[in-house]
Amino acid sequence: MKTHITSKYAIILICLFFFGLNFTVAQNPTKEKQKVKSTIWDGASWSNGLPNDQTKAIFTADFTSEHNIVAESIEVAPNAKVTFESGNNLIVINEINVSPLGNLTFKVNANLSQRNPSIVNTTLATFIRETPPITKFDYVYWSSPVQAQNIGDFSPDTLFDKYLKYSPSGGWESVPPATTTMTVGKGYAIRGPQPFVSLEPFFGTFTGVPNNTNVTTPIEVGENLIGNPYPEALSADCFILDYENQGVTGGFMKFWTHNIPVDFTGGTPGNAQFNYNINDLAAYNLLGGVGTGVTVSTSNQVSVNRPQGYVASGQGFVVSGLSNGNASFKTTMRSLDPLDNQQFFRGTSSNSTRSAASTQCPVTRHRIWIRITNGINFKETLLGYAPNATTSATIDRNYDLESYSVSPTVDINTLAPVSQSKLTIQGRQLTAPFNINDVIPLAITCPIGITAISGSDFDGIFDTQYFWLRENIAGNFTYYDIRTTPYTFNAALNNNTTRFQIVFKTPNLPFIIASRCGSTLGSEWDLIDAYPLGQSNYHVLVRNSSDTADIINFNSASNRFNLNRLGILPNTTYTVRVAIAQIGIQWIYSQPCLITTASPPKSFVYNLSCPITISNSNTTIQAFIADAYVITPTQYTFNVTSIHGTYTFSPTVGRNCSLYSFSSGGIPMPITTNTDYIFTVNTVYNGLPVTGGPSCTIRTANILTRKAGTEISFFEASTYPNPFADNFKLNINTSSENEIQLFIYDMLGREMETRIIQVSDLDTQEIGNNYASGIYNVILKQGENSKTLRVIKR
Repeated sequence: MKTHITSKYAIILICLFFFGLNFTVAQNPTKEKQKVKSTIWDGASWSNGLPNDQTKAIFTADFTSEHNIVAESIEVAPNAKVTFESGNNLIVINEINVSPLGNLTFKVNANLSQRNPSIVNTTLATFIRETPPITKFDYVYWSSPVQAQNIGDFSPDTLFDKYLKYSPSGGWESVPPATTTMTVGKGYAIRGPQPFVSLEPFFGTFTGVPNNTNVTTPIEVGENLIGNPYPEALSADCFILDYENQGVTGGFMKFWTHNIPVDFTGGTPGNAQFNYNINDLAAYNLLGGVGTGVTVSTSNQVSVNRPQGYVASGQGFVVSGLSNGNASFKTTMRSLDPLDNQQFFRGTSSNSTRSAASTQCPVTRHRIWIRITNGINFKETLLGYAPNATTSATIDRNYDLESYSVSPTVDINTLAPVSQSKLTIQGRQLTAPFNINDVIPLAITCPIGITAISGSDFDGIFDTQYFWLRENIAGNFTYYDIRTTPYTFNAALNNNTTRFQIVFKTPNLPFIIASRCGSTLGSEWDLIDAYPLGQSNYHVLVRNSSDTADIINFNSASNRFNLNRLGILPNTTYTVRVAIAQIGIQWIYSQPCLITTASPPKSFVYNLSCPITISNSNTTIQAFIADAYVITPTQYTFNVTSIHGTYTFSPTVGRNCSLYSFSSGGIPMPITTNTDYIFTVNTVYNGLPVTGGPSCTIRTANILTRKAGTEISFFEASTYPNPFADNFKLNINTSSENEIQLFIYDMLGREMETRIIQVSDLDTQEIGNNYASGIYNVILKQGENSKTLRVIKR
């Protein structure tokens, strides 16, 4: 029995042995089938098609990218050179294995994106980064994406003492280039190569093992220079929101831009030979970024190189330490989109004007960027609303950023609630519904001269929610739609003025009828309509076309007015605004309306039958202005051309006409028979020369006499303006110098007044000042001539 049992167990053991052996053998083929397939690049094609995230890519020959490559892993064989061109990216899930005799290079804006954070790289790769044109005096903030990068090898032509690190306790310290290895996660300021005496781009090369692990870097209380430790973009939002960083860093990042030139004169505070503006930094927090300079394209499109929410590979930046500790970089903060790696400070300018939220760490925000410039200096401030922001006197570490001045002459900030602290970035709590009664004061500094404020960049709810720049001068409000048109003004010295606010409630703005805006008037008497109707008083403001200097302003009891005013030039474009009184005595002005005044009236030789033939050399030649309502010309100039030459002469000026005798003593040229004399006449109108109208040909007869009585006699009269508000004037064209009698009667036949007027005094006569509103008859007499006119006073 015992033997039987033993034999039985022996058989079972033997079966288990063979079963186990067979199981092992059976599993091996399955394991082989689960191996990742591969595709080989031989210099001409892929052996197994383009790689993908399930395929290992093996490079046995040189390769230059034409597009992105996605692979499960890659291997670069000896002597193979693999190059990813600018804008092409390698997205690899797992390992990167590069032979010591091979080469893997990523050119400018080409990126390495590894998706498995547990992979620890061991082989080398090269990353090339480009700055915009710099000189030897320009610093750039760098950070190494690879391990063991020697700082001197990175920029070998930089002066030995121009490699710097910074900490709050040590300040700026020079590091020895030959022996300094760039610590991953730390930032360094490196000046441009010494041979760069003029502007040219610098190409920095990082060579080492690409970092693919979490990194910490020491932080002290105060400003700290650190940097992106990865060979791809870092999400600024994820870095700021990280729970470990929330207790250590100040909730924002700053990027050195160096838009302001080095001060070699000693005007900038500092004890060095060359001093830099320490505030020349673009900033970013959870609300977004602000820039320090603008770029204008060939098509006049303006863009601001402001941080967009991603820190490029190789980029150093500044954070504020709230306490001593460590800032944390985590592989989960890396951007999943390789295109996010294209903005580098100080780097190639981006045409984007808006910063986008990180896809990994989304932040809801609605923003307005407001900028000020005098054409030389530039500053912008960011105002926005977010659910997690706070509206209080306390600085919100994630959404507010206290002011820092880039330029001492031009600055703009918003003012915080209650405390009125100046903020370069201000986040306010988003409410539902949006609070249209919110008012955000602005603090601006600007020099004397032309200054412009604009708000053309906005997003979120402000794509549909209006906002206005409101100007408050002595309690009078003017609203400007700076979303579409910058508000330009001629500033006096306005240091820290707070007359501007951003508001959201649309006022009951008056407006000028749209058909007038952008038009040219037919005459200075053309009426301009303003709305709304039925107001008790309208105020009209006329400025030059740049809207910087007042030409004239006047009140109108009616919503219809004209530009027949002293000081208004003909054929000139003005900005015209109309205001109505609202909220007590405050004037609310309309948007500017560009209106071009009419061309000045032409003057011409007065004769209804030109050309004419005269036989009397005493014939009078007359000139006058075609429009009967114009301001008196200050000069007439005759031009006469004949076979005797061309002559110009200026006779004595009358009211609206000039009489000149056509005789040998009258014009400075011979008067001969059977000769054509071609006359034109010009005037000086409101100080400007006005080219005359049609010419008139006067031909002398075969026989010239000097008989008297052949002069043209005329008497023409009109009033202006009509209807009139205050008073009216007389416009008389007459061939006589005799005195004029004036009689005025109301509609009941009562005599209002009489006057005796000399022709030379016509310009000084103002009539009707004390008249009541109504209709009046005006009778004018001169010798045997008389004229009856009717006028209306409003």
